[in-house]
Amino acid sequence: MNPQNKPRRRKSKDHTPLDLGHIEFLISIMPPDDKRKIEFVEGFIHRYLIPNIKDDDILELEPMDYRLLKYLMFSLLMKYESETTAS
Repeated sequence: MNPQNKPRRRKSKDHTPLDLGHIEFLISIMPPDDKRKIEFVEGFIHRYLIPNIKDDDILELEPMDYRLLKYLMFSLLMKYESETTAS
């Protein structure tokens, strides 16, 4: 139980495998502005989260509080906006 005494919901581990080749194809045909967003995310990960991670590495995440994920994604957006409006 979490501190608020509410049971935590867990997502099932059953999921559809991702077709990374298809995702990479879709990214390859995106407009340059959208490709820069992918590059920004990659830079953010390398600077603030996992400096030496590579595309083929397997990343195993520990259980994470939803709020932490929400705040992490928010900080990513804030950093993106500050860097794109400054340039």
